[in-house]
Amino acid sequence: MVRFVLSVAFVTLLTAPFSFAQESSRQDFDDFCKAWQGRWVGDLALNSDDPQFGKGDDVVAGLALCQTIEDGNALLARVYMGEESGTWFVSYDSIAKRIRSTWCTAGGNTNQSILYKATDGWIQEGSGSDGEGKIREFKDHVTVTDEGDTHTWTGSMTLDGEAVKVNPNVWQRVSKEP
Repeated sequence: MVRFVLSVAFVTLLTAPFSFAQESSRQDFDDFCKAWQGRWVGDLALNSDDPQFGKGDDVVAGLALCQTIEDGNALLARVYMGEESGTWFVSYDSIAKRIRSTWCTAGGNTNQSILYKATDGWIQEGSGSDGEGKIREFKDHVTVTDEGDTHTWTGSMTLDGEAVKVNPNVWQRVSKEP
């Protein structure tokens, strides 16, 4: 029994820093909403072949309209990339102390993720599926520059366990109003 308790304590000590690193405060969520609020544009290089978006490495025009809703308790983003559109819903889970998001596209892609602060922006980690039922897992790093008006997305992704090339994409805020 003592060995079991010591094993559990040891595993807890090893994993606790990772769990706490993903925690966010309500203030973090408010900062996140402020960082995303507005109208954004970008020329975006696709990461992989996607029937809804195009071929991998194709560049498509992107438009995102982001606004806080529900008295500041959620962020809603409508995103248009080439011929595809999607909706990103982000909210704060006060019990888990996490910023959670759900992403869904007209083509059937759906993801769920958590977001948390990084020293120079934000991290998003999640998983989901594409419209063809392939499993995707991802970790994005969003670097925020130009007094918050430029977001550069980089990261890693797997599709059905196979690594996918992830192209960096840059979004520019053109208005703080959606």
